[in-house]
Amino acid sequence: MLDTIKYKIEKYFILEKEITLIKKKIQIVQILNNIIHINYDTNVCWKNNYEYYLDNQSFPNIKLSNNFFNKIIDINNICKQKSDFEFTLRKKIIEINHIKNHIIDNIIEYSNFYDIEKFKSKLWQPKPKNLLNKPELEIRKILFSIQQHKKEILLIYPQYRLPVKFKSYLFADFYLLLYIQKKIYPLIIEYDGPKHNEKKFIYFNVNSTKCDIIKNNFSLLNSISIIRINNTNISNEINKCIQYIEQYNLPYIKIPPYQLYNQLLN
Repeated sequence: MLDTIKYKIEKYFILEKEITLIKKKIQIVQILNNIIHINYDTNVCWKNNYEYYLDNQSFPNIKLSNNFFNKIIDINNICKQKSDFEFTLRKKIIEINHIKNHIIDNIIEYSNFYDIEKFKSKLWQPKPKNLLNKPELEIRKILFSIQQHKKEILLIYPQYRLPVKFKSYLFADFYLLLYIQKKIYPLIIEYDGPKHNEKKFIYFNVNSTKCDIIKNNFSLLNSISIIRINNTNISNEINKCIQYIEQYNLPYIKIPPYQLYNQLLN
C-alpha cells in the first residue's frame, strides 16, 4: 500500500510539472492580442443579408506593437500544435485529479478528523478530444506546409476566438494574418463539412447555419478575407487570395450566396 501511494505521489508531481510546461507554451499564443490591436466592428447579425454589411463595409484600424514581428514567429510556432497541446492538457488534468483523489482516499489516519471529500476534485468531465476534426487537422498540416514557401503568411492560428457571439463566442477554424505590400490583412478559413450545407445530414443544425452567416457578415463588414471550403484542397485558394489582395488591395471573398443559407434556415 505504501509503495502504491509513494508511486502515486511521484506521478502526481511529474504530471504537475508537465501541466505547467504545457500551460506556459499555450500562454505564448495568448499574447497575440498584446502585440496587435484590430478595432473590428462587431455589430453583426445572421438576420441581415450580405448587401446590408457590404454597404457599411470598412477597413479596421490595425496597430502593431514594436516587437510584433519578433513575437509573431513564436506564436505561429506554438500554433502548429496548439490544439494538440490543449488536448494533452485536458487529458493530463483528468489524470492528475484521479491520482489526487486516490491519494486522499488512502490517507486513512486523517479521515476521522477531516471531511476529506471537500479536498477532492470532481472527476466528471467530457471525454477530451482534439478541437480540430480529421479534415481540419489535414488542412492545418497543409497550411503550415504552404507557409514554408509563402512569406506573406505571418500567422496561422487554428480555432481562433472571434469577437462576435451567437449564444457564446464564435471561433474561426483558421485565422491567418497576411503581410502584403507592408500591410496586415486578416484571413478566415472555414471548413464546411456536410452539416454546414446538407439539411438532411444527421448533424445539421440551424444554429450552425446562423453562426456561419454571422462569420460571413463579420468578415464582409470588416473587410476580412474569408474562404469557405468543403475539402482539403486549400493551396489554390491561398494563392488566389494573395494574388487578389496584391492586385486590388481588397479582401478575397469565397462564400456561398446568402440565398443558400436562407434555404437551409427555412
